[in-house]
Amino acid sequence: MYHLGVISNEEMDQQLVEAFQKYDLNLVSLDETDIIQKTSDFDGILIKEDANQEISTTCEWIMKIKENSGTFTWVISEVATSTIRQIYLKIGADATFDKSHFPSEVILFIRNNLQRQEANKMLDQQNSEPHVSNGQMPLLKINPINRSLILYTKDSDKNEVGLTKNEYKLMELLCSQPGKVFNYEEINENIWGTSYQPTYQVANIIFHVREKIKNASADSSIIKTIQAKGYMVKQ
Repeated sequence: MYHLGVISNEEMDQQLVEAFQKYDLNLVSLDETDIIQKTSDFDGILIKEDANQEISTTCEWIMKIKENSGTFTWVISEVATSTIRQIYLKIGADATFDKSHFPSEVILFIRNNLQRQEANKMLDQQNSEPHVSNGQMPLLKINPINRSLILYTKDSDKNEVGLTKNEYKLMELLCSQPGKVFNYEEINENIWGTSYQPTYQVANIIFHVREKIKNASADSSIIKTIQAKGYMVKQ
């Protein structure tokens, strides 16, 4: 789940919130004081102009965001003329959309931006800090490009298995810190955006991932169950 801060003089519409949530985008309303204090806590900031908003106000918000974080910043403009778009781009906005493109095109654009950024970060992390076992070849790696799991057998063969959306979210979390036990609350928050879900739902996902690992002739015991606590990927 990605978290987006929304800066607007208008009340946030619940239908809009639900539309974004369908694409794993959680909207949180921010006020002007939050621009300085909280923007770095979000994956991106969405500025939604109202019909009477001055361009200078939007410019001020964009500059404050860029002064305090490197967070993605997108603007929904009432009338996104070429001149307005260029002004916002020059001071740091990543994109400006006309209201007629909102919300469907904007949602897809934002989601694709965030997924690409996440994939690049994962690739950089894997290249610099590969997961090794006893100094040997890595036993598994996450492939963020197609959301799959790359497995290495004892004979050094490499297999790649596809993962469902929730399987990928779980393995991405576990592989982020091999050797660390992630408790059920952390896993639930990462997959479903809430700390409470029945434990059997996580166990079911783990079962299917282990089966895929076994079918790829790799060692499924690399995913370890820590009774009454959670799960971990062995170092």
